[in-house]
Amino acid sequence: MNKKYYRPYYKFEETEIVKKHKKETKIDLYTQDIWNDLIQYPTRRVITNPYDNSSVCEFDFLNMLDAMAWKFSEKTKCAIDNILGALEVPKDYVGIHVRRGDKIKEASFVSVDNYMSILKDKSEIKNVYVATDDYGTIKLLRANYPEYRFYSLTKEVSAGYDQTAFDNLEKGKKQTHMISLFADIEMLASAKCFVGSYSSNVGLYIAIRRNRENCFYVDYKSEYLND
Repeated sequence: MNKKYYRPYYKFEETEIVKKHKKETKIDLYTQDIWNDLIQYPTRRVITNPYDNSSVCEFDFLNMLDAMAWKFSEKTKCAIDNILGALEVPKDYVGIHVRRGDKIKEASFVSVDNYMSILKDKSEIKNVYVATDDYGTIKLLRANYPEYRFYSLTKEVSAGYDQTAFDNLEKGKKQTHMISLFADIEMLASAKCFVGSYSSNVGLYIAIRRNRENCFYVDYKSEYLND
């Protein structure tokens, strides 16, 4: 396994308890053991589908797994539908995801102009759904690109996501935050095209969810996604 891709907090230890559990269950590897190798920037790698032993591109396989695993409860789906219904976003729209907050600790800052430059090159649609953790991003986009119509769930008080602050929230507020995140993801997944950062979890997930279709990134040469 290529350990260089591990973030500091992903350094898992093979404890005696873990070794014992793997031996008893005949499990060679946990998801945490292979995760960072699995999500490296896309390659031409072909893997064996364990369900039918067919050869399949690794991204195709991740898309298959997502289709099986990504299911909302009826309550959560209803909450998401209510939130998005109130936005009244036109049918034809494009989506961008701009991650701010504590992301600066692990990735370089990228201006909104970089996102919009890609968006202008890839689509003529002027309706843009923006998923971001910083309302300042929305204000900047609306001020600098008046010819576009921007839609977002981001609150005016949002000034950048911080994991520690989120961990300290009470259960109800955490749930509200997660519903909003799920709503963002559903909108980005259904957009005519998507622009984001591949180094963010949301950006990576959208590539998997859309199986790379019309996904473009400010921090990676997106043409490789279609190899």
